[in-house]
Amino acid sequence: MSEGTRRPEAAGREKRSETAQAMEGHTVAERHHLWAVANLLVGRYGAEARARARENADEANRAGDGEVSAFWTDVDSALPPHPDSSPTAGGPA
Repeated sequence: MSEGTRRPEAAGREKRSETAQAMEGHTVAERHHLWAVANLLVGRYGAEARARARENADEANRAGDGEVSAFWTDVDSALPPHPDSSPTAGGPA
């Protein structure tokens, strides 16, 4: 295998690593909560899950509720790159 070639499993770990970076600063319980909400959004809204999370964050921000806005922003971060796939595929560590 050449130096520039990656094995497929290494590429998968990098994807989880990006998600893990988005979840940095959260406890294990908080990460699981975010993943649970992300799963519910994907189940209910499919490809529109990310838009719904962002709308909820924007609405909370307009209402002056920064904590709720931050929660929905974190849920958005927990969503998979393509929300029509399950966020549990690369689930929290």
